[in-house]
Amino acid sequence: MSTINDQRSQAENLFNLCKQTYPDSLILKLSHLLHTSPNPETRTMSTILLRRHLTRHHDDSFIYPHLSPSTQSTLRSLLLSSLHQEPIKSIVKKLCDTVSELASALLSDDLSSWPDLLPLLFQWVTSNDARLQEIALLVFAQLAHYIGETLLPQLSTLHSVFLRCLSAATSSSDVRIAALAASINFVQCLSNSSDRDRYNQQ
Repeated sequence: MSTINDQRSQAENLFNLCKQTYPDSLILKLSHLLHTSPNPETRTMSTILLRRHLTRHHDDSFIYPHLSPSTQSTLRSLLLSSLHQEPIKSIVKKLCDTVSELASALLSDDLSSWPDLLPLLFQWVTSNDARLQEIALLVFAQLAHYIGETLLPQLSTLHSVFLRCLSAATSSSDVRIAALAASINFVQCLSNSSDRDRYNQQ
């Protein structure tokens, strides 16, 4: 984060060395900084660095498969816990991106590879907490974009949840916008016309 090129280059070299030599320690440290640092800039940078290394599209930097099962479990837990407690909206949106990227890499192969993610998202989206509703919808919107076909077995439940968020008098504008985005993304991934018609009725 330094504005001095030499300092930043040295830090980047050290970061890359840690990634190659101690990937578990590096990812755990970034996760803990994201979860516990009082400094918003530190939490932001931790989120950005985690996303960069938890995105399968960047095969050269996708570090998750090289982590121990224990580190993988701790990472997933800390990401969700951070998402639940993060008070700054700009960081929350970056965290939604990070969680969605990792989830798309894991769930496209096997929904049980992150067993607590979908139940937690459904819990949040049906809660009375508008903030948690919006977070869940933001993640659903991205998952629809990445792995919509994988989530088709949940289609009926998702339809009713999105409809409730769109139509409830108590829903905030942020929740409605997030529900609309999630609905649009799911409609775009549907190949079956009857499934699309169900969403069009919203």
